[in-house]
Amino acid sequence: MNKRRFWSRVAGASTLGRSAELRALCMMGCWALLLVCAGRTAYAQTDPTCVPPASGVPYLNGQPPRWRDDGSGEPIITRFEDPRWRGAVSHEDASGHVGFRALYDETGQEIYLSWQVRLDIGGLNVNEDELLFGIKAGVGADSTALAIKFTITDPSSGANDAQDTGYDIAVSRALKSGGVWSSYSAVPDSDEPAWIAENTRVWTEWSGSGAAFWAFQTVVRKSSNPDVGLNIGDGFALWYSYLVSSSVVDQYHWPSERPDLATPEYQPIPQGDEADHWGELALVTAPAGTTCAGDVALARNKVGTLNPIDSEIRFEHPSVNPAGNNIENVFFARPKNIRPGDGAPLFAGAIEARFFIANWGSVATTDWNDPNVWKEITEAGPPVSMADIIPDDEGEIQSTWTVPADERCLYLPETDPDRCEPGRRPHQCMLVVLSGKCVCADGTTNCAECDPANDPPPLIFRNQSIYRNMDFESASVLRRDADVSVVGLTPLADDRPDRDVYLYVETRNMPAEVESDWTIRDSSVVIGGYTIPLSEGDSVVRLNRDTLVGPDTVIIAGGDTVFMPGRRQGNRSRAIRRALERGPLNSEQVDAVMPTFRVHAYHATGDTLTRNGVSRPIVHAQTSFGYWVDHTGRLKGWRYRVDGARLERIAPDFYKLAVPNNGVAVITTEIRAVQVSFLEKILIALVLLLLLTLLIWNIFR
Repeated sequence: MNKRRFWSRVAGASTLGRSAELRALCMMGCWALLLVCAGRTAYAQTDPTCVPPASGVPYLNGQPPRWRDDGSGEPIITRFEDPRWRGAVSHEDASGHVGFRALYDETGQEIYLSWQVRLDIGGLNVNEDELLFGIKAGVGADSTALAIKFTITDPSSGANDAQDTGYDIAVSRALKSGGVWSSYSAVPDSDEPAWIAENTRVWTEWSGSGAAFWAFQTVVRKSSNPDVGLNIGDGFALWYSYLVSSSVVDQYHWPSERPDLATPEYQPIPQGDEADHWGELALVTAPAGTTCAGDVALARNKVGTLNPIDSEIRFEHPSVNPAGNNIENVFFARPKNIRPGDGAPLFAGAIEARFFIANWGSVATTDWNDPNVWKEITEAGPPVSMADIIPDDEGEIQSTWTVPADERCLYLPETDPDRCEPGRRPHQCMLVVLSGKCVCADGTTNCAECDPANDPPPLIFRNQSIYRNMDFESASVLRRDADVSVVGLTPLADDRPDRDVYLYVETRNMPAEVESDWTIRDSSVVIGGYTIPLSEGDSVVRLNRDTLVGPDTVIIAGGDTVFMPGRRQGNRSRAIRRALERGPLNSEQVDAVMPTFRVHAYHATGDTLTRNGVSRPIVHAQTSFGYWVDHTGRLKGWRYRVDGARLERIAPDFYKLAVPNNGVAVITTEIRAVQVSFLEKILIALVLLLLLTLLIWNIFR
């Protein structure tokens, strides 16, 4: 079978640029509460999302983020990564491409809302990149609903700074009376509530090619005056949709049950919007009779294996031990207690975990109940948390799996003559699913014997599941096969045999040509939440997330400092991996300091969206996969290649792959570190020797 091969010179040190990396470092470090929407199936709005009060940071205690002059006299920070977002509640889709966060300022009776698109693969598309959201008093309540649409109108980069131009506002209004919605009607520009334009700003960052970042933030004040804010009480209802345009239209929705916008002349929100398409948010505390989901959270970097390479399944080769297999794979999950600091601990044994694997690559569903995609490897019943977990601390759950002797042949490389079919990949991605066990105050786990008056209620999980599909690897040449799967998706209605899947290759810190010590520095210092390169060739310094940084700030390493060895020492990735899994680093921060290669996949839904006379396929994001790559020695640059039968490159770093309905297509990725050759080293040495000779001659002549 012939494969299409595409070699690419990596366009720059980062797909999104240096400052985009810095922004990504802060965003996840500043958000304490995370709701992960795994695909379009795993998150359903049942209990309200509690919007916590703004707690600020040291020297700015109790302050919400301020990006415009609101007359308070408090400091204004116009960059997107304002540290005063610390503690915000947030939603995130499984792909990590988009995010939402919210805070409540009790003093000013204001709700702070923020939406971001971290990866717009088509760059900034004028009049096509859009955020739509609806807001009203509460789910089920008779009220006025506003549907607000923000549209990007300026393709130039805002340099990650708040802008009050470069976007358009459109507002529609509907009334619900007696349980019946009126039709949504457009509000003339002259009648739009004044608070929307006054409080809203846009952030954009784009080099003019490749991927872009954009975000909107606004403030909603509790007020009976419609020009000042909205007449809402202790909670409100919200929905939002992102339309991210390129040659396709990637749509993200919250709640995830909301339908795609697929009509040629779409309305800002569907006519007759159903109440179950709204999510409920409570300000600080939940309404009576409900709970605010939030005892346990699990971050993507807190699951993995103890194997040298996270995704590699280890076992004794059948030729070495035909009778059995004595090598264990140890999987771990480290759930976090996200109760308030004065809250109760999570008792030992209160959390159990199930572990699943799927072939390395991208899958269309994170539904662990689909055995055609996910294989459960939990042995002898689900393992449980090993000790009490105090608030704001992490626990440990471990599970061991020994590949059954008769299944080892499935995981052998395709070139191994002992491999059997249908085989699996030697490398697997990983999914962890958490659930609660009844643990009584006396430590027993017999739920029937618990005293409801004295024992804690069932645990509420911020996110029940999380997947990990990033490996630490080394190069000079890294080559690996990956499955791109649409198994579990209903075949398209027009009976076509294949489904198009679009692939976008994201690279960071992998320039085609190395021009400075930025990519080969010998040391880095990491301290707390942002990464800031002070100058070319300097170390990278990650500052404490509670510290505001001025131009003359002196930084002193503290107890949470992580010192990372230089790249040329060859063990940089080991130190960073330890910091990722045990220490202060998260995935976004690793992206900023390691050469990063990540493949994002989007499957076509079969629908199209027509705007401005152009019809584009609607796509949904699948899981991504990739590598953090370490290299020993000096570099000249990086190259990558993507191979696959029926793979078509349609733009730089952007591909279309035909995948059989309910099936799998295989691609091969290859990353190559271009090294300084031995001859080049000799020439460099000779030049240096010549310069030294000339210097000595000039001194002593």
